Amino acid sequence: MQLFDSSNYQPQAATVFAAVADEVSRLLPDAQIEHIGASAIPGAVSKGDLDICVLVAPQAHAQTVQALEAAGYAIKADTLRTPALCMLLSPRTDMDVALQVVAKGSEFEFFLHFRDALRADPALVEQYNQLKTRFATSGEERYRAEKSRFITAVLAQKELPMPSDSTAATLATQRVLQASPAQVFAAFQQPELLAQWWGPAGFTNTFGQFDFVPGGRWVFVMHGPDGKNHHNENIFRAIEPDALVVIEHVLAPLFTLTVRLAPHGNHDTHLTWEQAFESAEMADKLRDFVTPANEQNLDRLEAVLRSAGAE
Repeated sequence: MQLFDSSNYQPQAATVFAAVADEVSRLLPDAQIEHIGASAIPGAVSKGDLDICVLVAPQAHAQTVQALEAAGYAIKADTLRTPALCMLLSPRTDMDVALQVVAKGSEFEFFLHFRDALRADPALVEQYNQLKTRFATSGEERYRAEKSRFITAVLAQKELPMPSDSTAATLATQRVLQASPAQVFAAFQQPELLAQWWGPAGFTNTFGQFDFVPGGRWVFVMHGPDGKNHHNENIFRAIEPDALVVIEHVLAPLFTLTVRLAPHGNHDTHLTWEQAFESAEMADKLRDFVTPANEQNLDRLEAVLRSAGAE
């Protein structure tokens, strides 16, 4: 990995930031646009890219991402995506530009806290530069891990808010479904539909109790393709029609599943699926099974929506 001295990339980064900020502010007049990352910190070495934080009201986050996609920005795959954070890449070719769309008041405002801490302390900038230089040849994964540790340490030292460890314990995915939020919500609300798609490929379900109200219990048995039965007990912790379903799984492995629905375009739904386990260790242990299983689950949901005429 090649790192550039600040004098070799920051002037260009400042020019590109001004142009992108102008473009985004015209597209999103209510957004707060901030220059973040190494290019926003005087004297910081960098790969030569540009990071921009776009802060919006929490209720406007999904619509903001949709508007940026329509303008040519692309959601970056294999990055953390939550209802409060989404990373998009600019179509520009003169410089690598990433937008971090952040919900105001969320933990992801740490981008600003870290930037401001280093702007105020040149000694920290020098330490950051030394760390980057040291691990630049250690591979992308190690490089990112060491940067993350440094950022966490700086925020803790300065007693600044930082992201919680909950993100490491959460396995998340997302999908655009060709159905309205009301139609997708109905696939959760109606047990005869839910039983058809819940679980990975090859599983079937027998429901014993299904009380689709906040605090209601959902007791059922999943029948695996290998003939084994899996007893499940859930509690519906929160329900908002056409918008939100929160399910707590009260048997091991313990987790809370948060499903959010938002309109996408004229007729579709953007679904986010966040499965938060009791620890990062448990999430990591189950990742290789849960990640494809969740995708299969959503594949089955799409099939049920198609058969119900939701296209």
